[in-house]
Amino acid sequence: MVKISALISLVFVVLSFVAATIAFSSYWYYMKIETTSNGITTTTTTYLKYNQAKLILNMDGNEQSIVQDYTSDVKNSMKHQLEIFNASLAFDILGWITLIIGAILISLQIVGKLSVIPIPKIYLISKCALIISTILLMISMFVFCGLSNARKNDCKNQMFSSMNNDDEIDACDSTYFKSFIGDVDISGQSMKWGPHLSFVSVVIASGLSLIASIITIVCGVFINEETSGK
Repeated sequence: MVKISALISLVFVVLSFVAATIAFSSYWYYMKIETTSNGITTTTTTYLKYNQAKLILNMDGNEQSIVQDYTSDVKNSMKHQLEIFNASLAFDILGWITLIIGAILISLQIVGKLSVIPIPKIYLISKCALIISTILLMISMFVFCGLSNARKNDCKNQMFSSMNNDDEIDACDSTYFKSFIGDVDISGQSMKWGPHLSFVSVVIASGLSLIASIITIVCGVFINEETSGK
């Protein structure tokens, strides 16, 4: 029964690992602007991640895409946002590494070799591995939810550095700078923004890791059979 539970837990860990891998290799956020003029619809979609942006321009069905690393000027203008991107990425990678450790420990337990590891309290450490991975992935997820506030701070910094007036600074309090997810329609122009594949993957990875943690604890996956049998 314990081995079956361990196998089930291992499956969830592997799935969480895949989701966490997608998270640090894809884009975290998107902004989509759609305008219609003279019967021609133009859609501009920008995807953002920690080190680059991907721009897709679709004009009446004709699509072009550009991938570009952030220049120093862009990095300065997006300082607080990039801090959020990098922090979320860092916690995702730490969670990813911990998932690998968890998968190895579960595999060793399945084949009955965990006890041969010469580390004191290896069973206690094994129980904590998946809990730690879940915590790290959740931190990555919640940190990224602060992107809208970071975007607002970047906006105000640009306004202050340009010595703009209070009315222009007040523009930083618009819906776009307040909401993590949203859409607005202004004068025939539609704008949508929100999290993309990487953020969704972190959420999924967190949930899968949590399920794996619960299974290992509730079903007693990491039990020293030699000690418990005495």
